[in-house]
Amino acid sequence: MYSGVFGGPVSAGVTVEQDGGDLRVATEVQNLVEGHDWPTGVDFRNAFLVVEVSLAGQPLAQLDGDQVPGWASDDVDGRQEGDYGGLAGRGYAKALEGRINDLGDPVSPVSFIDADTLLAKTKIPAGQVGPAVFTFELSADASPGDIVDVRTRVIYRRLWRAIAVTKEWPDVVQGEPFERTVADVQFTHVLAGVDADLVFENGFEASL
Repeated sequence: MYSGVFGGPVSAGVTVEQDGGDLRVATEVQNLVEGHDWPTGVDFRNAFLVVEVSLAGQPLAQLDGDQVPGWASDDVDGRQEGDYGGLAGRGYAKALEGRINDLGDPVSPVSFIDADTLLAKTKIPAGQVGPAVFTFELSADASPGDIVDVRTRVIYRRLWRAIAVTKEWPDVVQGEPFERTVADVQFTHVLAGVDADLVFENGFEASL
């Protein structure tokens, strides 16, 4: 298992296995904070795991596994730098839904002062591990010896991204950054011949 920790609130571990024409990426994120769920603090503290796998600079398509929740992106149309919603990964937060000042339709996520409904509570309990498994599809032109780049990050934010962008929240407030990476695991995986042969076979059959 490849692992990474910055001496912060969590550690991360990653393993990769080839299964025919697919890559299986198993992750573990452990809460190192004693006595508290993580992320700690008020409801709008949030964090997420993002898993990126690429071959020759091209991202591999995700076939199975969780995706980063939409709250990791802003409300601006299109994907902006810093938008992670929909990518392979998992969210860690207490997400609430409600009407702002009791007006309009319910929206999420909101602060506890506007909350009516608990949508999800995915924080990691103290000392425990949050496991997740993701499957990616190798391209049909993959060859034995090709190098796959794997990167797994855990990113913490002090506020929901949509609110931060709308209110033009600065990158640093009172000496604390809005966002910081608390674990980062990067490594390469060399494709084995038997797996690459199966990728070729599957791609050939699909073209018939």
